[in-house]
Amino acid sequence: MPADVSDPVLLVSGVWSNKLGEPLAGAWLAAAVEDAWSSSRTLHGALASAGVAHGMVNPAWSGDLDATRALIEPVVVAAEARLTDDLLDQLAPIEERLNATRQRLASWQQEATATAMGIGSRAIAAGACKTSSAARSR
Repeated sequence: MPADVSDPVLLVSGVWSNKLGEPLAGAWLAAAVEDAWSSSRTLHGALASAGVAHGMVNPAWSGDLDATRALIEPVVVAAEARLTDDLLDQLAPIEERLNATRQRLASWQQEATATAMGIGSRAIAAGACKTSSAARSR
């Protein structure tokens, strides 16, 4: 769609998926290649700055399609890098919370083991007392 931009802008859809290939989250980016450097930003911000709005008519485009096609590979590479960075940024606080939970679990397991050992020792001692009492009464 022709819009108020100085360079071609490609809209890219990125999807994070699990090991089964099922989508978990997605992102839309707008990427432009300027001086062989691809930059990306959110789709909505790019559309707003280009003056693209609801209800616009998509007139015929007279640009160079081959030149635009040549931009696809660097844009995809940049979009993958951006999505990876975004994902890592989102995973860092989750990993911190998981590590804190793992530490609490390990602490609880140690406490439970110590409590069980204490109960077991008292039970064994109590059983030994009963056994020796029974042996004496014979």
